[in-house]
Amino acid sequence: MELLKITNITLTGITLTSLTLVMVVATKAPIIVDRSSGLSIVAQNSDSPDFEIENFLEAALSARFNTKTKASLAYLSPELAKAREIDMREFAEKNVSQHVYFKSVTKDKNLYLVDTDRVLAVGKLRSALSFPLKVYLEKTSRSETNPYGLKLIKAEKMKEVKSE
Repeated sequence: MELLKITNITLTGITLTSLTLVMVVATKAPIIVDRSSGLSIVAQNSDSPDFEIENFLEAALSARFNTKTKASLAYLSPELAKAREIDMREFAEKNVSQHVYFKSVTKDKNLYLVDTDRVLAVGKLRSALSFPLKVYLEKTSRSETNPYGLKLIKAEKMKEVKSE
């Protein structure tokens, strides 16, 4: 009888310990394993790493400005999606194609300064121009269509400073 009591108390203790551990693990934020550029583990609520922001900006700017890219609306705000539609319609009417090449990005407070090159082509005539942009991003939830959990809110051309 004494052995039965000891076994019962021991099993109750193990059950309560297991229940506590399960509750602790269940309330933690999920971990996301990013396999796109090597193996890295990113916590769900943490800021996006620099390489991920660069990859997102390259994809989002391509979705916004490139004429031959199928736009992923998950990367663009509704305003930018509408602006893309208008721009693409104008380019189609004038038989112009555009491609933006991502070069580098710098974070400046709540915005990103992105250095890109813009190539405009009319038929076989091409023109390459510097196209510096001020870009504003917004965090959203990660999904299959938007694995970065970011959305491009605003992308405006920066004014060029003329030196004398």
